[in-house]
Parts: sequence; C-alpha cells; structure tokens
Amino acid sequence: MKIDLESALLQPSHYSAPATNSRINKKDIADLYDKKMANAMDFNVQLAKEDLLACNHNGILLPGDSLESLKLSINDATTRLKIIHSLELNTTRFGLLFLQNPTKEMSILDAGCGGGGSGILIHQTYGSTVNGITLSKQQALFANMAAKNYGYTDQVSFAVDDMMHMNKNDNSFDRIWACESTEHAPSLDELFQEFARVAKNNARLVIIAWCAQDQEVKNLVDAHYLTDIKPAGAYLAGADNYGWRLAYHHDLTTQTAPYWQLRSYPNECTGSEKFMTPGFASREVQYHMFCFDLQKRP
Repeated sequence: MKIDLESALLQPSHYSAPATNSRINKKDIADLYDKKMANAMDFNVQLAKEDLLACNHNGILLPGDSLESLKLSINDATTRLKIIHSLELNTTRFGLLFLQNPTKEMSILDAGCGGGGSGILIHQTYGSTVNGITLSKQQALFANMAAKNYGYTDQVSFAVDDMMHMNKNDNSFDRIWACESTEHAPSLDELFQEFARVAKNNARLVIIAWCAQDQEVKNLVDAHYLTDIKPAGAYLAGADNYGWRLAYHHDLTTQTAPYWQLRSYPNECTGSEKFMTPGFASREVQYHMFCFDLQKRP
C-alpha cells in the first residue's frame, strides 16, 4: 500500500527538532539499560521471567481486545504482568507481518534489540538469521542467554554495537527491524544513511517509534528515557534522503493508549506512567509504524 508523503506527515508538531542532538550520550544509554537488565526486580526483567522474551517496548491491543475486559481478568500482580507482557508481544507479532515474509536464507538486523525478545520471535516466525545489536552489554548477555535457551544460537546472536556506526559490512541485510530504538538516535538523517549502507538493495525496514507532538511532554519522556523523540514527519524526510521509500504507515497510538492505562491500573509500574499514560491518551505522544523499502542510487 503506497501512501502519499504529505498525507503521512499527520499533524504538525508543536516544536522544531534539531537535525542532530549532541546531548544524547551513548554511554549514558548503555549504563541505563545495563542497570535495568542487571536488576532482577526491573519491570522488563519481571515481564520476561517465564518465557525470556524481553521486549522493552509498548504493547498494543488487537481487534477484539478491550481495556475493560483486560482489567476484569486481573486478579493479582502476577496476572497483571502476564497481560501486560502479552500486549507487548502483540506489538512485535503485528509488526512482523510487515517484514515482507523473509525466507530462511535471509539475514535480518534487529537494530537496538533490547533484551532480544523481538529477534527471537523473528527467527521463530520466519527461520531467518537474526543479528541483534544494542549499546547495553547486559542486554546482549540476556538476549544471548535467551537465544541459547531456545536453541537458536546458530542463527540468532546479539552483540554490543552502535547502530549509528555499525561494525557491519555494506549490503549485509535483507531486512531491518527497529522497534523503539530510533528514539535514541541523535540524528535520523545519519541513522537512515547507516541503515542504507548495511542493507541490501530492495531491503525492507520496519520502524516502530514514539513520536512527539508536544514540547512539554517530549521533555519529560526524553529526560526519563534518555531519548530525543521526534515528530512523525522527521522519519519520512530523513528516510527519503537515503533512498528509503515509504511503503506503509500505521498509526498505533489508539492501540497503545490502553496499554499505558493498564500499566497505571491499579497503581503505576515504573513511574513513567505519570506522563506516558496521559501523553498517549491525548496524542501529545504518538506511536507509529513506518515500513520503508530501499532503492539504492547507482
């Protein structure tokens, strides 16, 4: 499904993002996630306690789900965590539908892989080889442990690397998956250029990202998560500069808002719910999936 670029810009944002944000420090990001992953009581670690699928991203409701029915099914803290985890798995499984059915012979980059949950699900779904990268040593350790537990070490691996400057050869990947990692990029322009370098011609890139519409909420999100969230239009402009053509766009904001309400019910899980729950409900923060296809220039 082709979408006109201008129509996909959606609502105008209430701020202007700089082309490059020099305040984003990759060591600080690595330290943040190292501490989280090394803490057995961390929210994301607790969610992955049973299946070892650490998602590190939003959840979404699928058609037929309702917030009220989910609330009614919560009878203790354990049940609540299981439901929240299932919604996060929904996000990955929904997004994977847009990877254009990669074959077992293909190689996929999980850019900003977190604890490895998405990379493992990609391999489970398609059988493709998956290489995940993260700034966090602890996330890579957890992800490789999970892959070993599933028996996938020959085809699924995770390493410490910087997606802005990857230790990867040119033309290496048939697909790129980036779920809630591009928010940490200091420059989308440079990121799309690097993605184009390591991707093969006609590669599919799927990005799922928080997008900012309001400066005040953006500041709260960025301070808490060490991000630089951007308006949706910034993704479209940056991608187009390096041959990434928009193939499909889906606004997931309405589907993820109930997830954050669930994280606030009956009490907050991590504290970020104070601004994330009303932010997604009011659309001051939005959740978008972008699918691009690469047309390399001669």
